[in-house]
Amino acid sequence: TLAIQPGGIGDSDWPGLNVKLDHYANAIQNVLAAEKITGDVVVIGHAFGNRIARSFASLYPQHTRALILLAAGGREATPPEVSKAIQTTLFGFSDSARRDAVQSAFFANGNTAPDYWVNGWYPVAGLAQANATATTDFANWGHGGSSPMLVLQSLQDKAAPPKEAGLQLLADHPERVTYESIDNAGHAFLPEQPQWLLKQILAYLKTLNY
Repeated sequence: TLAIQPGGIGDSDWPGLNVKLDHYANAIQNVLAAEKITGDVVVIGHAFGNRIARSFASLYPQHTRALILLAAGGREATPPEVSKAIQTTLFGFSDSARRDAVQSAFFANGNTAPDYWVNGWYPVAGLAQANATATTDFANWGHGGSSPMLVLQSLQDKAAPPKEAGLQLLADHPERVTYESIDNAGHAFLPEQPQWLLKQILAYLKTLNY
């Protein structure tokens, strides 16, 4: 299992602003090549990572066994109030304002954002990612190639609401999308419902004989 972070996080090189989603998809392929992994892989992508996962599958269908997508937005623009909260998360100078923004944009009502979600942000990486999304046509990556997909949807996701996210993927590709949803989770998803996500992912991998 490889956990790949986009450029600009930690000590990695910032890719700059002149990037498209293809850049991030190619980076995954470069990591696989460096690790001498030549077979097909299952790619799990959360939030912005779901865009990278679908881009990878579109560019490298021969290397993609399946996709597992969490908080899988992309077709519709992020609601304005959520976009504003995300900007505060990335660029706010007040800890209290940042915490309020994270809580509002990423977590379901009643779920408390852990400290690492409040402090673990990389603004310049976020700028590159936002620019990549804005300059890459959805038609080039939204279909996720031809691979099967498990779409895991949190029902209180404000940034990628079910109608514009998971359910839309199911409607667009019913022949290859498996859709599962759960309440009491927002766009953060992972810290909110870790055991449910683990159960769904492991069960899906078994269906792939992976």
